[in-house]
Amino acid sequence: MRAAPHLRHSGALCQFPLNRDEAANRGRDMKPLWQIGSLAFFICALTACTQPRPSDEQVIIENYTEAYNQADLEAMSALMSETIQWLAVEGGETALMADGKEDLTTQLESYMRSGGTRSTLSGWSQNGSFVSVIETAHWSATNGEERSQSALAVYEIRDDLIQRVWYYPAE
Repeated sequence: MRAAPHLRHSGALCQFPLNRDEAANRGRDMKPLWQIGSLAFFICALTACTQPRPSDEQVIIENYTEAYNQADLEAMSALMSETIQWLAVEGGETALMADGKEDLTTQLESYMRSGGTRSTLSGWSQNGSFVSVIETAHWSATNGEERSQSALAVYEIRDDLIQRVWYYPAE
């Protein structure tokens, strides 16, 4: 049975076969292309699903944040350099908020007593020992409404310990 003459198209993208033999031959001709296309799709899908292994510095920051979320000051302290500095950056000013492990842990003890906040991390970028990340704090307001705000933080990791953290204004 022949296709209606008006269905035959001679464009590069589509040519309708005139008879069954043409259709069968066209299917055989397309089989290698179909296999190559399927393989290419599989490789692309596999690549898209795999994420690179986090760097050692990123793992340290993730562990620090998880310890914070668990209010585990001992685990947080184990990831701090003795000379850690916590800096707040706003406008053209940088303020030293904590200088040394003892100073920072004292401030964190007080802060953690108020409780109720949890942080998540996203938007990672790294340049050597410097890692920037967006930290989002989540909490429940007094009226029960869930709240959050995000800030950019830049961590400096040296000898597998947090040496400095620069915090930018939350938005």
